[in-house]
Amino acid sequence: DVIYHVYSFGKNNIGNGKKINLEFVSANPTGPLTLGNGRSAAYGDALAKILDFSGFKVTKEYFINDIGNQVELLGESVAKRFLQLYEQKIDFPEELYQGKYIIDIAKKIKKERIYHGPLDNFESIKEICKKYALDFLTTQIKEALLKFGLHFDVWFSENNLLKEIDLMLEELKQTDLLYEKDGALWFKATQFGLEKDAVLRKSIGDKATTYLASDLAYAKNKLQRGFDSSIYILGADHHGDAQRIKAGIGALGLDENKFKFLLYQLVTLKKAGKVVKMSKRKGDFVTLEYLTKEVPTDVIKLFFLMKSLDNHIEFDLNLAKEESNKNPVYYIQYAHARVKS
Repeated sequence: DVIYHVYSFGKNNIGNGKKINLEFVSANPTGPLTLGNGRSAAYGDALAKILDFSGFKVTKEYFINDIGNQVELLGESVAKRFLQLYEQKIDFPEELYQGKYIIDIAKKIKKERIYHGPLDNFESIKEICKKYALDFLTTQIKEALLKFGLHFDVWFSENNLLKEIDLMLEELKQTDLLYEKDGALWFKATQFGLEKDAVLRKSIGDKATTYLASDLAYAKNKLQRGFDSSIYILGADHHGDAQRIKAGIGALGLDENKFKFLLYQLVTLKKAGKVVKMSKRKGDFVTLEYLTKEVPTDVIKLFFLMKSLDNHIEFDLNLAKEESNKNPVYYIQYAHARVKS
């Protein structure tokens, strides 16, 4: 009974059963999860527990960006590495994904004989490589999060929004909030407080749309699914995206009070007293999976949660692994042990 009261202390019903969609991590499936994604994962999971503890019905959701330019670059990157395995002379521009994991995926495709056609049909090779890489990397992401102790209730594919994007664009067109310029389709974001209008389709003759178009259709989708409010946890580099989404929400006549955006600052890794340089495009980064192999997940989460989202974090790997009172995790564990007793 004592243990029960300890763990129920502070439990309340502020939420009164209101449904909250909590979307976080949502990293592009173009590579493994990184250190920064771990911060989002730790914060989102903790917030979900607090909201649940306070009587809200929380749905933890991961948005999979499985269409668009970055996915096309992924397919092209793997396809070119695949052809290089057959000693084809292939250029590999800097804008493609440079990481070793791209080569590893290409090797898997070759070993498993996923592609059976001629080597001169690049578009066919690219499509097969793109699909295989997306499935492989999404599975890797799910496994890494499970190892981190995080389970998502919904994995939402951007590909499922294609019809809703068209409907959303038609709605904005009917209210005279779209126009064509320089061969692109623009949203009159300046009418809703932004300094510049925003592109929703880069080419009029192309069905491909920008991230913003998907984000606006996704926001409508969340309300259609009956959520009372939606919380987004995004990296600080998405500040502009958050502002554009807010403008679009207003343009669509949605209740802006039902959408909240939380931005977290970057994470750097300190190892043996030195900061490790990282670049996802170049393939120089520390994965969340690597971190969970080096440090227990409860320690990682504490290090991520010790500072507010507004502060930059320098994750000291040596300190996190140190078994002494210099490591702050021992104070938390000691406090927990005393409470239980």
